[in-house]
This record gives sequence, structure tokens and C-alpha cells, in this order.
Amino acid sequence: MAEGIMRARVNALESAPEKWRTHSAGINTQDGLPPSRFSEEVMAERGIDISNHLSSPINTGNLGQAALVLTMEKFHKSILRSRFPGLSNRIFMLSEMSGQEFPVDDPFGATLEDYRRTADVIERLIDEGMTRITELSILEFE
Repeated sequence: MAEGIMRARVNALESAPEKWRTHSAGINTQDGLPPSRFSEEVMAERGIDISNHLSSPINTGNLGQAALVLTMEKFHKSILRSRFPGLSNRIFMLSEMSGQEFPVDDPFGATLEDYRRTADVIERLIDEGMTRITELSILEFE
């Protein structure tokens, strides 16, 4: 859901760098899994189509290409910074982009309403943090 929301916001930016790409990858995921039914439904309610999304595990290739890596939880941030110390200056929690620090709960296996609440939080954090997200991303492009 975060990738879909971020992509929609980036596509709406007039000043987004041409090289800007969004990509979602997981620490504990299998390659090629489709989004959950509730994820697709909640994103469709927001006019965002994620039906073609397939999961991918994080690796040196996709992480090394990232100007900015945003995690949902502090634990994920710590794992990534530990595994990829040379990239630690690019790895933050999504909530940090808006000057906060709290985890975004994964609704996997929960109710449709839980997915909606999570999407609301992600949307709010991206919107509140877009200035910082853009600043950090553009620094890497220059």
C-alpha cells in the first residue's frame, strides 16, 4: 500500500526528478507474491491500482539503487542499517519524514477496516513528510 500511495504522490509532484522511482521490498517475503485482497480493495477505494504489484525481497541490488529507503518499523530500519552499513544514511522510518517516530502496523491477516486504518496512517505520513522525502531524495540525485 505504501508503494502505491507514494507512487501516486510522486506522480502528482511537478518538481519530481525524472529518475524518481518507487519500489517496495520486504525483509521477510517471498518473491512474486501478489498483494492481499484487502490491500487491493483499500487502494482501489483511493483510486490507486496495485493489482500488478508483486512482492520482492530486499537485496543489495534494489537497496543500493535507492536514494531513500523508508521502513515501517524501527526494527526493520535497524536490520537494514546493520546489513547494509554503507547505506545507513539513506534508511529511515516513514514516520521520521514528518518529524515523528512510531511504527506503522502491518495489517496482514487483519480486517478490512485495519487495512483502511493503516492506509490512512501511511497516507498521512507521506503527505506530512513529502517535503523531507523530496529533499532527501533529490540530494541523492544531485
